[in-house]
Amino acid sequence: MKIVLLQGHTCKTNTLRGWIAPMTLLTTEFYARKLGCTQIEVQEPDSGAIPYYQTLGFYFDTTGRLVFPLDDQ
Repeated sequence: MKIVLLQGHTCKTNTLRGWIAPMTLLTTEFYARKLGCTQIEVQEPDSGAIPYYQTLGFYFDTTGRLVFPLDDQ
């Protein structure tokens, strides 16, 4: 499963600020597991967002893709 575009907004008054990526990951993870996927990939991540994705559990695999593993839990 791929996340192709995840875009934030710089508006500091948005009540969902800081929650968009975690909510997106949670729903994508649930759907990907239902489909039997083994990982979630961020397609062409913005270099400035990579450290944030890594705090959410993403890492670069051996082929250089930014992925989130879906181990059987």
